[in-house]
Amino acid sequence: MKKIFNNLTIRRKLVGGFGIVTVLTMALSFISFSTLSKINGDYSYLSNFPQRQLSLLKDLEIGIEDMRLVTVQLADEARAGRPTEEPYALFMALFEIAGERIEEYIGVNNADTQCDAAILRENNAAVDMLSYNLAGLCMQITEAYAAAQNEEYQTALSLPADSGFFSEAAYIIGGLRDRTERYLYDYSTTVTGEKNFINRLFVVIVLSIVCLSVVLAMALATPLCDFMKNLSDDKLESSAGHIQT
Repeated sequence: MKKIFNNLTIRRKLVGGFGIVTVLTMALSFISFSTLSKINGDYSYLSNFPQRQLSLLKDLEIGIEDMRLVTVQLADEARAGRPTEEPYALFMALFEIAGERIEEYIGVNNADTQCDAAILRENNAAVDMLSYNLAGLCMQITEAYAAAQNEEYQTALSLPADSGFFSEAAYIIGGLRDRTERYLYDYSTTVTGEKNFINRLFVVIVLSIVCLSVVLAMALATPLCDFMKNLSDDKLESSAGHIQT
């Protein structure tokens, strides 16, 4: 191999060496572009899907806690024989907002094309159950409000108290949150592993380019120096009148 390399002309050595460096540089550029695109895509996915789902679950959790407080307020107003229009209107507003959050969550869940289909089905089933229970609570609160309007205060007080919606909702949301956080952790771990592998490959290619450049410089230094030395000797001999034939 060394003999074949030494027999090559300087032109071929230069073309071959710089050709290899060019190929490695192009590979480095391609890997850099692919890495940036992959990282951007991963962060965009995490932001638009798992993190967005967690944000919606947090909003739902806060909204349902507000609904519980309003339910208590409605019961207090009914117990005191005061008008219940204001807490009922507030409850219905919170109910509408919760419904919008649930619809948005389902939309985000269904648009996710990377998550395991089994997880998506479990999420949809849990949210459907939450929506069903929320509708049942709304019916109970509406009945309690109607009873309060008819001055049937005992009935108005018993209906919200009999509802197990709030504990059930906390359980469902907690399960959804745990499942989403676990998936987010697993996905982030996978992305980190891929990024570390690409970074190592990036370093290897950079070191290969540096080493090849050094080897190329050393390989070309000797023949170039010999060529220049011979050229200088020929000029000296020519100026002294000793041109060899």
